[in-house]
Amino acid sequence: MEELGAAPAAARPALTALARLYGLTRLERDLGTFLAAGALAPDQAPALRAEVNTLCAALAARGGRPALALCAAFGIPDHCLAAPIAFDWRAIGE
Repeated sequence: MEELGAAPAAARPALTALARLYGLTRLERDLGTFLAAGALAPDQAPALRAEVNTLCAALAARGGRPALALCAAFGIPDHCLAAPIAFDWRAIGE
């Protein structure tokens, strides 16, 4: 994760969480393979799901600020975001 050093400081915690989330969901997706190979013990599976949930909650914390920081880090200009959900995603769910 050495590329993390080039990211804006405000986005680093969210990027770290996102990287961990990606890795854990890959483990979770192929959990049967990892269990069969002995790379994970059966009693570790619930902890895997719990950590995925914790990371998702962390990205959604404080009104979604960490997730929004990730989006802002991509630097996509507003004129490229044509979908209505791109600007007021909270209102879409109401």
